[in-house]
Amino acid sequence: MVGAFGTITFQVSNFKVLTFSKFKRNISAKFAEHEVIASAPKLEYLHRELEEISFDMTFIKSLGVNPTAEVEKVRQLCNKGVANFLVLDNKVYGDMEFVIESFSEDVLYFDGAGSPIASKISVRCKEYIR
Repeated sequence: MVGAFGTITFQVSNFKVLTFSKFKRNISAKFAEHEVIASAPKLEYLHRELEEISFDMTFIKSLGVNPTAEVEKVRQLCNKGVANFLVLDNKVYGDMEFVIESFSEDVLYFDGAGSPIASKISVRCKEYIR
């Protein structure tokens, strides 16, 4: 197992390939800027912002993945606002859980019956503090 996020298991085997690409992490802080007469403004640290991560996943039926079922898992996590830890290399990634804030889907190919046989999704997650 490469990792997991809720009901989604990232894995590579002889029977199934479900991984991610374009993994990005955004960490930032919030500052207030105070004007000072006859001098440069002064910054004051207020707090850290919530971490954000984004990644793409490609679901290909011939690699042992059902695109429709996997997209539905992501849709459920997003629509229900379910917070989960992201696990990579058997370690929890980050300090807190993440929620899927949004995702977009591109269906790449359909079979003769109109079912997706390859889909790519782009996922945006935000840190969730309970």
